[in-house]
Amino acid sequence: NLRYFRVRDADESFAAGDYETAIALYGQATSGEGLEDMQYLGSREELMAYSQFRIGLADLQLGRVGAASVAIEAAISGYPVTVHGQAAVRFRDASGLTSVGAGDAPAGCAAVEAYLATDLDRFKQVWSYGYANPEVKPESICPF
Repeated sequence: NLRYFRVRDADESFAAGDYETAIALYGQATSGEGLEDMQYLGSREELMAYSQFRIGLADLQLGRVGAASVAIEAAISGYPVTVHGQAAVRFRDASGLTSVGAGDAPAGCAAVEAYLATDLDRFKQVWSYGYANPEVKPESICPF
């Protein structure tokens, strides 16, 4: 019952276009009820920041701009020093996302990818959960 696997389940739902399920699973990952954390690499904080950010992206896919803005701001304010908290900053600023306007999501995702490329070693370290788990690539973080 690891937080990591709840996030991976949410990622699968997101990739399949089942954004409601993805939001629910990312929400479980952020609440952490009944979940355990890996004890290395700042895993807990990174996965929580990532989950908040992805909730925001899923809300955008569903046209819920206000909810998306709230989730992305939560990733930024709750986890400001994490890779994913910083990715959320880049997305918000480049996309122009506000509580009333969706902005330009593809521009936001391009900024996220550019940011992750500047610190690729740290990104890879954050997502290093062993060879048996799927590799996470920077371009998969923000798929607009």
